[in-house]
Amino acid sequence: VIIDSLSKIFHVSRHVVARRALNLGYINKLQYEKYIHDVYENYLAHKENSGSGPSYYTVKNSKLSSQLSQAVVSQSVSGKMLYRDAGYILGINPSKIEIFAKKAGIQL
Repeated sequence: VIIDSLSKIFHVSRHVVARRALNLGYINKLQYEKYIHDVYENYLAHKENSGSGPSYYTVKNSKLSSQLSQAVVSQSVSGKMLYRDAGYILGINPSKIEIFAKKAGIQL
């Protein structure tokens, strides 16, 4: 518990704090190895439980203005703008504009 607090205070990883504690004699080798093993096990458990993150289209939409995305998609779908031009403005493949709209939550 104190290792977590120290890692936040000194802005270093928990591994660094544990290693320094070992080098300075505050913990022994067995305690160090157990702590590192526990940290690794927690990492693996968290990695398995967490998703892979947001989709490409969600990230792409967050980088663009939502109003711009909405306007360009609606204009291209309605036929007032070429898909080629819409794809250029949005930075995506023109054939993926409708998929982008669906995954980014843009109303068509």
